[in-house]
Amino acid sequence: MKDLWAGKRVLVAEDNPLVAMDIEDTLLAVGAQVVGPVAAAADAVSRCLNGPLDAAILDFNLHGGPVTPVLEILWERSVPMVIPVSYTHLRAHETKANL
Repeated sequence: MKDLWAGKRVLVAEDNPLVAMDIEDTLLAVGAQVVGPVAAAADAVSRCLNGPLDAAILDFNLHGGPVTPVLEILWERSVPMVIPVSYTHLRAHETKANL
């Protein structure tokens, strides 16, 4: 697993500090380079624009604001992303349609 993630730049955008630290620790343990973590969409956009990314793990809502601007940049650049959500009313195709 370490070889798969070694040196990969992964953006972490999460506004819950404990969750962000857990994600960061997990990524570091497998050799990834963590970009962030950041807790605001504006900071995530800045990180997207300031260097290449290999992947991203994003909270859908950062301090109550949607992460949509970040999704748009990552989508345009074909950066793989994970958006762990517990919102039962969201469907992946509806979210993609709003990009």
